[in-house]
Amino acid sequence: MMTLLLSLFLLPQFSNTEFVDHPVQMNQGQIQIHLHGLSDKANWALGVVGSNNPSAIVAVDVQATTVRGDIKNVTRKDDWGPHLRIRPGAIDLDGPGTLKGALLVYLNVPVDTQVTVDDGGSTPIYTGPVHDSLQLHQGVLVGQRIARPQGVMNTILAVPYSDSTAFVQPAGTTNVGNMKALREHALTMAMPTATATDDWVTGHVTITPAGALGKIVFVSGPADLQAAVSQAARNWTFTPFREGEVVVAITILFKNGKVHSALWD
Repeated sequence: MMTLLLSLFLLPQFSNTEFVDHPVQMNQGQIQIHLHGLSDKANWALGVVGSNNPSAIVAVDVQATTVRGDIKNVTRKDDWGPHLRIRPGAIDLDGPGTLKGALLVYLNVPVDTQVTVDDGGSTPIYTGPVHDSLQLHQGVLVGQRIARPQGVMNTILAVPYSDSTAFVQPAGTTNVGNMKALREHALTMAMPTATATDDWVTGHVTITPAGALGKIVFVSGPADLQAAVSQAARNWTFTPFREGEVVVAITILFKNGKVHSALWD
């Protein structure tokens, strides 16, 4: 798994961020997080940290004020009424895709808890034991250790989900771009061949300083769909980025015999 360090902006000032822990109940060392009605374009992030005191924080409508691209102020509110249900071994969030801002979920669980995250699809977004910490952004694993809810909030705000505007920004020793930027640099971008399987494929692609496809690291998706993407990517070529090597998180949806992505839609 490629590590993406996401300290992209000046440290923001947080307002209304005295988070409240809400107790959760484990079920034989397992916890499931169900994101019911999650929109494809919903901006969300999940952080899970090993702790002996199981608890959860859910912040919704996370929004930020920016000045010349830098995050200056962040507000959020808790909305537990119609959106959240906690039951033994599970956390249910109903309709998070309808929120105007972003959704932050921060979970404390005992070390090696089996955590499953799903959105009602045929395969989970993530499933596996958490030894130290886990962070997902838009369902893509982020290789950054977290310790506090603010770390999850930084991730939500530091990597814009929207691909309407191309961007490439430094993230530690890595340059991180979005799919719009990748599309603008594409010379050839063959679409994967559709299969009978309907599901998402997510991963990270590396573009070398010369503009060649360096490698693809898949994060999720069935093996046959990953193979279809890999086959198509053999023919992808790009003009070089002035920033040098760039890493882009990609999402591709196979559905009803068609293949959708911001890379070409």
